[in-house]
Amino acid sequence: MKNEILDDGFIEDLRWSLEPGEKIIWEGRPHVRFMASHPFKDVKFEFEDLFGAAIISFGFLFILIPIVIYLIYLGGIPRYLTLFLIGFFLLIRGSAIFKRKKTKYTITSQRIIFQLWKMGEGETLHIIPFSKIKNIAITEESDNNGVIYLGLKDPSSILFETEHIIDGDKRHQPTLEFIDDVKEVGQYIQQGIIGKL
Repeated sequence: MKNEILDDGFIEDLRWSLEPGEKIIWEGRPHVRFMASHPFKDVKFEFEDLFGAAIISFGFLFILIPIVIYLIYLGGIPRYLTLFLIGFFLLIRGSAIFKRKKTKYTITSQRIIFQLWKMGEGETLHIIPFSKIKNIAITEESDNNGVIYLGLKDPSSILFETEHIIDGDKRHQPTLEFIDDVKEVGQYIQQGIIGKL
């Protein structure tokens, strides 16, 4: 499997903070693709791509704007409310794209490291040692891309939450969201749990 090269100081800083004998096994970030049941499932299009997200966002606006203009013409929606709704839509889409770009995962021989981003909080770093993980579950969303759920021995020992990378819903356990080669990455975690990394 080809590791993704993360393009900021996060990984470089992390390399300096590794314990003696600890090594980085895998590093990556979410890659959201069309679901397997989606009519465009064979299109290798990533939502995190800014150009792609802009196309989708403006596609929605292309449908939404004529409806809004028609309602304004009829006097049903004030103009300032329309501008607010369009601006709000663009802000939400922009923050979701930014969140995907800033979310990073690293698996070392001893732990899993999460760099998460949340509006209003910025970037936060969280660590789960393999000794706290009981098992994992993998859901494949499309073409070997999916989500890894971490089953913890004591869920109350982890003081952070992960979110669904698209809609922002809180997960009930920590997750690595929309990972390419999800089964292979899952095997790394399973090997870490039993001390074989």
